[in-house]
Amino acid sequence: MEKNVLDLASQSTSFRERLRGTLETELLNNFIADKNNNELYDVLVKLLEETKSNQQLGQNLDYLEEQYKELKIKYMKMEQDFQAAEAQRQILAKSLEEHNARVKALTKGIESFEDRYNHVDEIYEIYLGLDEGVKSGLDGIFKLTDTVDQFLLCGTEYERLEMLWDFISYAIANVDGDDAINKLGEIFDYFFDLYRQMNPMYERLEVNTGTAFDGSTQTKVGRTSGRVIEVKLRGIKNVHTQKILRKSVVLL
Repeated sequence: MEKNVLDLASQSTSFRERLRGTLETELLNNFIADKNNNELYDVLVKLLEETKSNQQLGQNLDYLEEQYKELKIKYMKMEQDFQAAEAQRQILAKSLEEHNARVKALTKGIESFEDRYNHVDEIYEIYLGLDEGVKSGLDGIFKLTDTVDQFLLCGTEYERLEMLWDFISYAIANVDGDDAINKLGEIFDYFFDLYRQMNPMYERLEVNTGTAFDGSTQTKVGRTSGRVIEVKLRGIKNVHTQKILRKSVVLL
């Protein structure tokens, strides 16, 4: 009989639940029957206290869960704020990098210009040391040369640079000796480079010695044919159109 009841309990869920309820009721009745009123009262008080404790624990758990939800919301808000701040930091870092690059480029340009400007004293001394006959031929280019500033202003206009180039080209063909030609070349090189700092649309022609004469970009002095022995005066071209504005003067 006992085995049949156990087998039935193991096989039937509903029977097992009814059996558990019956046993719990029987055990509770036996427990009450074994206790006097005082003992039963003590047990009930203890159960009540445990029930209150469990209720308080449940309330604490509810409070902690509510706190957890609030903290989770705050954390998500902080995470969003952090991501927004990080994106803004990256934008500012890129902007700072671009700003530093511009400052570096401007600083380099200013230093280069200052270097060129500081060099004007030397060029002015070269001009003052020219033969009076040569200087008189430059009157139409350097009209006011009493001070370095006046001299500098006269040499920073492109039209005057063309006039100076033409004068040097004429002097190469008609003036004996290289001293004046070399000095005039230094003056022209200085002012042309200074001009290109502000107007980079013009550049000098490149000519290598030992190469064959090229009539499309060069004019010759000396022999009528042969290879380039010396570059007397480099020509000028327009960077954008590649038009040759002045041919290089070469010695064959």
